[in-house]
Amino acid sequence: ERSDDEPRRRCFERLRDHVTSPPLGASLFYDPPKPSTPPGTLHFVADQCLRMNRPAEALQALLRLHSRYGRRGPHASYATLLTRVAARLSPEARAERALCALAQAEVEGWRGHFASALRLAERAMDALPDDADPEIRAVIDTTCARFAGGAYEPERCMPLFERAFARLGPDHDRARAWLQQHVAQFVVMHDPSEAETRIETALAVLRRANDDPRVLLPMLTVLATSRVARGAHSAGAAVLRECETLCEQVDDERSRGYVAMLWGVIDHEAGRVDEALGWYERALQHLREAGSAWLTGLAHLGLADAALERGELDESEARCAKALELLRPLREQVTTVWALCSMGTLCARRGKLEDAKKYFDDAGRIARTVPVDALSDAVRIRRLELEIAQTCEAWDEARWQGIEATLREASKASHFGLRFPARRVSARLESLRARASRSRLVVDAEGRWFVRDGAERIDLRRRKRLARVLACLASTPSGEWLSLDEIFAAGWPGERCVPGSDVNRVHVTLSRLRSAGLDGLLESDSGRFRLKPDTLVVLEEAA
Repeated sequence: ERSDDEPRRRCFERLRDHVTSPPLGASLFYDPPKPSTPPGTLHFVADQCLRMNRPAEALQALLRLHSRYGRRGPHASYATLLTRVAARLSPEARAERALCALAQAEVEGWRGHFASALRLAERAMDALPDDADPEIRAVIDTTCARFAGGAYEPERCMPLFERAFARLGPDHDRARAWLQQHVAQFVVMHDPSEAETRIETALAVLRRANDDPRVLLPMLTVLATSRVARGAHSAGAAVLRECETLCEQVDDERSRGYVAMLWGVIDHEAGRVDEALGWYERALQHLREAGSAWLTGLAHLGLADAALERGELDESEARCAKALELLRPLREQVTTVWALCSMGTLCARRGKLEDAKKYFDDAGRIARTVPVDALSDAVRIRRLELEIAQTCEAWDEARWQGIEATLREASKASHFGLRFPARRVSARLESLRARASRSRLVVDAEGRWFVRDGAERIDLRRRKRLARVLACLASTPSGEWLSLDEIFAAGWPGERCVPGSDVNRVHVTLSRLRSAGLDGLLESDSGRFRLKPDTLVVLEEAA
């Protein structure tokens, strides 16, 4: 930049041939060349080529930057350069236009924008000349199939994969292995065992022919995913350790983040929630750096679920809201459904049943548009949280038994999309059942009567002050404390008294409630009062 025009021109002419020859083609996407030219040099050559109206050569310079930006990010500057090149390529340069559109599709895929990535991949196919090499057609078919899979259109996805295989002869081992990787990545949602078989076949080919960690690492993350998905955590952990070794050799924030996510899932399913939380935090840091909105949203979901299990409802809700903010604009349906279900669960736990119903209804509506049966089943299982909350509000033993029957049936499923929500709802059900078996208190919403553990009804209609205090205690969310002032305001609304008299009145009233049948259920601590958190309180409205 500090040189005069003539030295810059001479420098460019010498670098241009070095950078743009030999030209890169389809193999760039499954077997990228090892970087030999600094990114600054490649940017300089691409920019100068554009200034001199040589867009085909500019594209070749940019394609050598492809793997540099691919899994590392940020992607904005590279995407801008590709857009400039696409605008300069002539309609007759069909092969170059196809390569450029394919590279742009990959960028959109890295960002998690699957619908726009699919449109660009289809544009690449339309741009190909009639006599194009079958290999580039296979690569474009595979790319279209990947993003159709990302948009959950399996009726389009699998035929495209099959057509790509048909285009590749037996002498295209590396390309076929790359194709197997992406089939496995799609199939893992449906059948993790088949995905594992496919990726192991691909890895056997690559380990013989290519030890480049940039090629092996994405394949190994798919293998780890398939093993974790089918519940083989020890085998998955062994692959993740190999991934970590390879991550030290390449500049790949995306893979680092994804590996951390999988470690988090392993710990989360094993009940090690604090450890999972740490892994999800680490994943979020890497994935933000890599620039994938979809994977970043997924990391926020992991953090939301871990916070929920720790009882940190505010933190969980904030993470869910962030995940939805990232995922909804992408029209990424599966993880959006999971996020909506998590929000529904939070609302159900907080007693906001109408809000919970809206979230679960929204999740169910989206799930029905996705041809993955396990997704609709997962919504049905997560929706049990709402039914549990409704049953706790108005006790119905038959309904409770129906919930348990649904959960028992769901617990038989081996699909990873069902296993985790079934375990969580089961833990919630066991917790509430344990509380119900220790002490269950049915209270009239206005405190006029109560029934403890199915015993005789205690009538407080003539003891209005006790009724008001009991209604206040029973309507307070489980585990929350009430101050002495709040108790006094409930029992003696609008009254004032001599300082110290309120303390005496409250203690006498609570003593009378204990004597009436609540002995052992009322707790006090430094002037605060509550019903014991392990008491299942059921409020009944007047008929």
